[in-house]
Amino acid sequence: MSRITEREKEILKLLKNDPMISQEELAGLMGITRSAAAVHISNLIKKGFILGRGYVFNDKTGVLVIGRVLVEIEAGGEEKESGSSFIDIEPGGTGYLIASHLASQEIPTLLMSVIGRDEWGGIIGEKLKKSGVDVRYLMIQNKFPTPRRVILTTGQSSRENMITDARAMEAISGNSLHTLGITIDNCRMVILDSDIPPGVFTQILRMAGDAGIPLCIRLSEEQTDLVHRDDLPGVFMTVMPAPAAEAVSGLRIRHIEDAMEAAREINRLGVEISAVVLADQGVALAYNKGTVSVPIMPVQDKTGKFSLDIFTAGLVSGILQGYDHRQAVRFGMGIAVCRVRK
Repeated sequence: MSRITEREKEILKLLKNDPMISQEELAGLMGITRSAAAVHISNLIKKGFILGRGYVFNDKTGVLVIGRVLVEIEAGGEEKESGSSFIDIEPGGTGYLIASHLASQEIPTLLMSVIGRDEWGGIIGEKLKKSGVDVRYLMIQNKFPTPRRVILTTGQSSRENMITDARAMEAISGNSLHTLGITIDNCRMVILDSDIPPGVFTQILRMAGDAGIPLCIRLSEEQTDLVHRDDLPGVFMTVMPAPAAEAVSGLRIRHIEDAMEAAREINRLGVEISAVVLADQGVALAYNKGTVSVPIMPVQDKTGKFSLDIFTAGLVSGILQGYDHRQAVRFGMGIAVCRVRK
């Protein structure tokens, strides 16, 4: 759902106060012409704030992302261009990347996560605010530092080792959901990172199901045992790399055709939309009316890297904006690659 202008906010408030108001009366109250009022109403319908000419209002306006934010520290012995050693430090994590890139697409976005009361926690909080993310559910705790991940590489793309310190995530619990007053009833969608504490993961699954809110699960290959087949019926969308899809579907994946069959199997388990990503080959997506396969283009493959989290943000953004499934997949792939190039 796109952002609403100040003038549109005023008009929406007047319509909610008096749904029977005519466009002439609305124009008089706003000091604009009738045709201008009609354009504003048309824009509110296109943006999803009004569901039709009868002024049926859509109060489900935002996306709630629940996932980790991290300080990403990558060190290696050979940089692509110079051939010298390097150390890169930047904010990352599934929650951070999905939320910030959804907000950049003008999708109202809330993030629930945990940071430490330290310098990097402050940097991450400010960056999220500047990107337009609502951080009212971003918890600050004193016991542990802001979660961080150290990635050690050699050569241009070989990952040697990865160490993650996410002790701060212990602050997220069922009690914290209650204490923060988190409600998903007015969310347009909930996106759930599988790397959050298992108890919270299960609770959000139940809350979304009870409220009838579309749930997207971004499943990592490290947490495949967290999602059981019995959890999947009714889930709106899953996005996962091939190793995770193998664990869920029980199928071996080596090529994009295998990924498509795995996506179909996950779809048959009760997931409305299932996306399986082979980062060096492409994306396979299955939904209740068909399948989509989009290969990595040569220009995309030259980047040597694919961000599954940013792809997820683009895919969700495309679907919320009414793109068809192939367009949504291409949009997600496009912003993932553009981000890697920067």
